[in-house]
Amino acid sequence: MRAWMAAAAATAAALLPAGGAAAGEEELRRELEETKEQVRRLLDRVETLEGRAGSPGELGEAVEKYLREHPPAAPAMPAGAPGAGNVSAPGSKALRFSGHILFWWEQWNGSYRALDPAGEDVNDVGWLRASLQADATITDDLRARVEIRDARAWGQEPSTTGQLQAPSTGTDLKQGWFEADDLFGCGTSTRAGRQVLSYGDQRVVGELDWHTYGRSFDGALFSRTFGGTKADLFAARVVERGAGAYTPGVDNDDRDLLGLYTMTPGAVHHSDLDAYVLFLKDRLAMAGEAPGTSGNTSLLTGGFRLVGAKDGFDWGTEWALQDGSVAGDAILAWAGHARFGYTMTETKGTPRIGVEWDMATGDDDPSDGDRGSFQTLFPTNHMHYGILDLMAWQNMQGFRASFSVAPAEKWTLQVDWWRLYLEDADDAWYGASGAVIRPGAAGASKYLGSELDLVLTWKASDRMKVALGGAQFFDGGFVRDTGGGGDTFWFYVRVQVGF
Repeated sequence: MRAWMAAAAATAAALLPAGGAAAGEEELRRELEETKEQVRRLLDRVETLEGRAGSPGELGEAVEKYLREHPPAAPAMPAGAPGAGNVSAPGSKALRFSGHILFWWEQWNGSYRALDPAGEDVNDVGWLRASLQADATITDDLRARVEIRDARAWGQEPSTTGQLQAPSTGTDLKQGWFEADDLFGCGTSTRAGRQVLSYGDQRVVGELDWHTYGRSFDGALFSRTFGGTKADLFAARVVERGAGAYTPGVDNDDRDLLGLYTMTPGAVHHSDLDAYVLFLKDRLAMAGEAPGTSGNTSLLTGGFRLVGAKDGFDWGTEWALQDGSVAGDAILAWAGHARFGYTMTETKGTPRIGVEWDMATGDDDPSDGDRGSFQTLFPTNHMHYGILDLMAWQNMQGFRASFSVAPAEKWTLQVDWWRLYLEDADDAWYGASGAVIRPGAAGASKYLGSELDLVLTWKASDRMKVALGGAQFFDGGFVRDTGGGGDTFWFYVRVQVGF
């Protein structure tokens, strides 16, 4: 150790310039003189320590012991690395911020929505969503999250000094929860607060992320693993109407969702199995089908989902059964889904071809007080039944032929062709939200129409994704038999940047 320090001192002395140096050289001389003095003091200190330790070897052991007892702090992680960006917070182990900016522009010619059943609306609109999320690791078994989202349509405010808000715009709390592991000492994790509930293919409970805000639930979630099965038990208040808001003096108008959802990877040969039971209770009295009747809703939905893949083949199926009452009317309904596909893994672009069938029962007599129309609950329907959002999993049949390919690195093309039918023409045509687009008509055709969807996605980077999509709807017999409206065209571009 003394040898290399002595060498450093000699080198510093040799670098000192001779007399007559300019101002810059004088500054350098002073710095090198200071360095030489520091080296000299270090040499003296090493000599003292070596004398105390007894030998250089003993000094090295002392240094190693000190380092073991006083480990250095973890080095700063580079930007973009997992866990990078953490900052300290009082009482917390770590605090991490993340978020995204999402912009999309869409244009349509004929929308076929509940507010435009004739399909006459022609419009274009730009949307902007900004999300900021904070995740805190408070202790090893206690975490918390807060996410704020702001959504707005471009130009909807006359100015930023005179803001006007409209439905689906403004700033709101997307998530705000804490999660504790083994809170009651029984191996169950507990999450309480505003949170996202999203399961399986999101046909019955999903995040609805296509929406400007997306969907959240206010409630509690309890999770536990039994062997290879994870079970989620949740209770959420969907609507808090408040005492006296609808029934004076009685707080019985709320809307609640209770659910048990289990997930078992590999339960069946090369397939994962989900099973669920959902109970929806709406205490608000609503008009029933028969004239002069009313009642609340108690709806029990049970179902399962099976998905798998092997050797390029993939498959999936989901079935659900509903029983109970809706607005006082007895209900018995069911829905089913099945798909099958094959991916050519050895072919350039790994093209995939697939077929799909979807079905949900309808109501053959909307005035008899008995309902047969499957209730859509809380799904993310934009990813199902066509991207024009013309159908829900309710009084429908849909047949899809699909093709996808990666034409170039970071690019994906998806093409879908849909044939859409109503299960019962006496029942209504329901859009993706579950709202009625048009009431049914006795004797009308069940054929709603066909839809062609194309979506081109470019993964520009790990943080940026761009999607361009378009869809054309060709009206069928039901549209023509219930007032016409013609075809529909829709186009969009969607850009998301995460941080």
